[in-house]
Amino acid sequence: MEQARERGSGRPGRQGQGSTSKAEPQRRPGGRDGFDLVWARPERPPRRRARGLDRQQVVQAAITIADHQGLDALTMRRVAEALGAGTMSLYWYVRSKDELIELMRDQVAGEHTLQPSGDWRSDLARFARDTRGIFLRHPWLASVAFGTPPLGPNSLRQDELTAAAMSSLGVDLQTQGAIGATVYFFVVGFVLRELAQQQVQQRTGVTIQEWRASVAPYIQQQLASGRYPNLQLAISSGGDLDNDAAFEFILNFILDAVAARLPSSDAE
Repeated sequence: MEQARERGSGRPGRQGQGSTSKAEPQRRPGGRDGFDLVWARPERPPRRRARGLDRQQVVQAAITIADHQGLDALTMRRVAEALGAGTMSLYWYVRSKDELIELMRDQVAGEHTLQPSGDWRSDLARFARDTRGIFLRHPWLASVAFGTPPLGPNSLRQDELTAAAMSSLGVDLQTQGAIGATVYFFVVGFVLRELAQQQVQQRTGVTIQEWRASVAPYIQQQLASGRYPNLQLAISSGGDLDNDAAFEFILNFILDAVAARLPSSDAE
């Protein structure tokens, strides 16, 4: 949930100090100066020789590759091969890999299911679960989600729906932003940990459960020394939840804290 996104207009600079002539704006491929932004250009129609290929198919093929092989494996050539098209033909639809990734980001943003209901708690919980699910289904997103804010139609629609859901909190805009950021960055931190666990398992072939079993004798030896009484109490309580249960526990803890800060009439 990125409240108060930066949506700068980005003015082109002047060419030469003191010049009396009007400077022409420079159009930089892949730039965000409002001239080359992919969303500011109408989508080009399919080429007659492309056998029905369109930009949506290009984006979906790229997402599939990134989902299964990671963003480093994503190249225009591989996308073209997946579509049975020539590599250069893809540049009819997108100008660069960076532009393709921008389209991919917006495409997966469309997977959010939030429809404001007037129940802030239910809406924030849905947003949190949707966001977690999107990151887990598309692990590559974590490496590109926190640069410039996405400006595509799905992303803007999600911002609008999120803002509508937040409005039912009955608090000022600054507080709404703080609550939204708290929920969003909890989800981000939680998911990054999950993705790191997945990467370790893929790299080593050892699950987190197998790893815990392998280090248990060492941990028990350290705890038996008496130097870590609080850690021993925490471990012996058996409160280690699986990822799904831990996510729900912490999410509800945050929502309870939010409710405690709201005006009494809006706390439920």
